[in-house]
This record gives sequence, C-alpha cells and structure tokens, in this order.
Amino acid sequence: MAERRTYPRYSVRFPVHLDGGQLGTAVGVSKDASADGIRLQANADLRLGAPVRLRFRVAPHEAMQDVDGTVVRVEPSRERRGEWPYQLAVQFDDLEKNLEQRLQIELAQRRPTARA
Repeated sequence: MAERRTYPRYSVRFPVHLDGGQLGTAVGVSKDASADGIRLQANADLRLGAPVRLRFRVAPHEAMQDVDGTVVRVEPSRERRGEWPYQLAVQFDDLEKNLEQRLQIELAQRRPTARA
C-alpha cells in the first residue's frame, strides 16, 4: 500500500482537549502529529466526520493553541483499558506549518543524548 501522507508524523506526546460542540468534549494524549493532523488516545469517542476544536500545547513553555479540524477516524483503543479507551484521528481544517517545526524541536529535546 502506498503512503498517502503529505507531511511527516512526529511521535510527541502532549495533552489535548477536544470540543465537539453539542457532541460533547473529550480529553486525550497525542500519539503523533503532523502539520495537517493528529492521532490521539481519548477518554470519549466523537462521531466520525464531526467538527472539533482542539486545544493543546506541544511543550509546557508554549501558549495554548486552538486548532479546528474534523474527526476522520474513531476506533477502540488497542489497549482497551485504562483512561484512554478510544483512538481518534483529526484532520486540521488549515495547514499548521509552524506546528511541524515545534514538533521537531520538542522531539529533539526529548531524545536522550548519546554518551561518548
């Protein structure tokens, strides 16, 4: 199967709040993100195709960021236990070009340095 992603994914974990309007809210933790979307584990499922507003910050020193998107995947978590029983994928409505750079920086800062 050919890779369909246009932007690279970065495996950086950070808290995410999702507001689905009348569908309710959810909280979760990112599994990976890119300039055009995010995959996360969440405490509630939201309807496929639902518009959502995400609120997050990649690093603790950053200001919170609001991003609008659409839920493009909802499935039970592979772990099926704990506080994150669902996996969601959200495609952003607009490309978040500055997010990719912030993800790269945060990932580099979290990696352990090699010892000589």
